[in-house]
Amino acid sequence: MKKMCIYVEGQTEQLFIEKLIQEITNKKNIAMTVKSLKGGGKNSTTEKQLIVIKDKPIDENTKYYILIVNCNTDNRVQSEINENCLSMQNSGYEKVLGIRDLYPKDLKDLPKILKYVTAKHPDLKITAKSIIAVFEIETWFLAEYRFLEKIDNKLTLPYIIKNLGFDLENDCLDQDIKYHHSAEVLNKIYQSVGRSYDKTYAKSEKIVENLDYEILYLVLKNKLKALQEFIDELDNFFS
Repeated sequence: MKKMCIYVEGQTEQLFIEKLIQEITNKKNIAMTVKSLKGGGKNSTTEKQLIVIKDKPIDENTKYYILIVNCNTDNRVQSEINENCLSMQNSGYEKVLGIRDLYPKDLKDLPKILKYVTAKHPDLKITAKSIIAVFEIETWFLAEYRFLEKIDNKLTLPYIIKNLGFDLENDCLDQDIKYHHSAEVLNKIYQSVGRSYDKTYAKSEKIVENLDYEILYLVLKNKLKALQEFIDELDNFFS
């Protein structure tokens, strides 16, 4: 059985990655545990805890085991990888990945950040690194803009371009500074039809359930460098 751990910064990323993996694998031969990290931070007065929030247990048919850990903040993703990667290697994990975003830092800060995304230890032999979603994970959602019509049938691409100036098909979403705060871009699109977007469970889940994962997997990874890096890591693991 192959084992992989993925650390994420928040609930939206957690829900998206759960669904992406289920779609890629067609939910076959997969066991998955989702945990939420509480306490134990630099300024925390409570002891660090990992609370299980979902669990599809291992059985005789399991070929792949995925552990997803929601760190509930972006600044703990890399530190958790650095702290735990060696013990996870010793427990049979083949990959320890992190997904975090660049926001609120600027695009010019990315090269500096990328210098520190790979865990370093003389005895480390597995892949242990963070992948930086530029700008926010919502950039990946916006690239698959077709889901917006499922949220509200007025939200067609021509409508969004004409009324808001966001050409979600042709803009370089991970390079154009107007997408720096992608969650707010998504909120502006929602607001144009009297709705609102935030990172609450219900609203994130609705997007995640309406994304076209075939398009994300086959097409959009070629437009978004971080998405391609993540999918390549998944393909390598599941091959």
